[in-house]
Amino acid sequence: MAVAWHLVRDRLAAVLPGVLGPAVAVYNGPVVTGTNPRAYLTLAHTVAVADLAAGTFEQDVADDGFAVTERGGVVCEMAAVTGDTRVPDVFSMFDAIASYIQSDMTLGGTLSQGSTLTALATVVEAQTTAGAVQRLLITFNYFTRL
Repeated sequence: MAVAWHLVRDRLAAVLPGVLGPAVAVYNGPVVTGTNPRAYLTLAHTVAVADLAAGTFEQDVADDGFAVTERGGVVCEMAAVTGDTRVPDVFSMFDAIASYIQSDMTLGGTLSQGSTLTALATVVEAQTTAGAVQRLLITFNYFTRL
């Protein structure tokens, strides 16, 4: 039996830098570069929520003992900071990601034909010493046949 979760994470890490463009730093895991980007996306890691799991998956085997499906989610955090009191706009970044996943729910063949891929987001706004911050805590949820 295979696992799709790590394949979904790896595919998102490969394609999202191109989807978001050079103004958004994309990290496959925690931010470990020592940089302080104005906009970023972390995959399988959330900066704002300590001790949150990288994601989940669950496999089900059909009654025939052969057909296997997997349902899972990869957690992420997308954030932007303005440096002043203006609230940054992370929704244009989310729109680009939503357009991409809606156009290719198999993630380039990573998931089987007929799979679904959706994004669930929680909006978090804050004011810090670095300025206004807006975050989206995102879970990329998928369902696929293995």
